[in-house]
Formats: sequence, structure tokens, C-alpha cells
Amino acid sequence: MKAALLLAAALLAGCTSYSGRVVDYATLPMEGVREVIVPHDATVRKDGTIGRMRLSMEKSLAVQGPDSGFHDIDWTRRNMGVAARRDDHKLELATFGEFDNGPQGQARMVLGVQVPDGTAITRKQGNSGPDSTGNSAGKDWLKHTGD
Repeated sequence: MKAALLLAAALLAGCTSYSGRVVDYATLPMEGVREVIVPHDATVRKDGTIGRMRLSMEKSLAVQGPDSGFHDIDWTRRNMGVAARRDDHKLELATFGEFDNGPQGQARMVLGVQVPDGTAITRKQGNSGPDSTGNSAGKDWLKHTGD
């Protein structure tokens, strides 16, 4: 009860949350996809609906405060997500928007991927984290921040 009152007071006072954690979801079509290339650290479940892939993106931001030079968690969630690129029967996923500026602040994402049973999964280094290939994804990649 005390925590709820403090939260209500903060909302009424117009406080902005600079650090925090949110979870966004996205659904991608998979017609004709036989292999999905995921970041090496993604969690994969093979029990999804045929023809669709479900992504869960747990996004977190930890900063020193409003003077740290970073945006708030709402800005971060809109600018962090998963880039997808299709090549014939393969679909490659890479995260974008993560950063690590040491003690000043960092934004991270934990990616969960749910695909139909029978879909081949390949894990790829370099497709997540601050140096992810998704950060420099070109026009051949589609970016998803959530449904």
C-alpha cells in the first residue's frame, strides 16, 4: 500500500522515470521460413503458431538520472528493438538500440523468440548487444520495436 501511494504521488508530481524495465512484443510472419538466425544469447521456444513468430523484448535502462545526458525509459523503448532480414528461406534477427557507457548508463535487451516446432535455429554472435549488426541495419532490414 505504501509503495502504491508513493507511485501515485510520483505520477501526480509529473516525475519522469529515467531508469526502468519494460517488455514489448511483436509478431512476424514466417510463411516459407525454414531457418531462423537468432542472436547467440536469445531464448528460443519451439511451440509457436505455424506461420508466425512471436518476439518478446525485455528492455531495461539504467542511468544516473536526468543529468546523465540519456533519455528516459519511454524514449529508449521506442528506439530499441529487433531488426529482421529475410534471405530466401532464412530469417535473421538482430537487436538494435542497446548501449553501454559504463557508470553513466546502459540499455540492454533480453530477446525471447517463439517459433513453430520444426523450425531450424542457428545462433549467431554479433547480433545483440551494443555492437550488434542491428544497429547499422540497412534498407534490407525491417525494424520492430513492438506491436
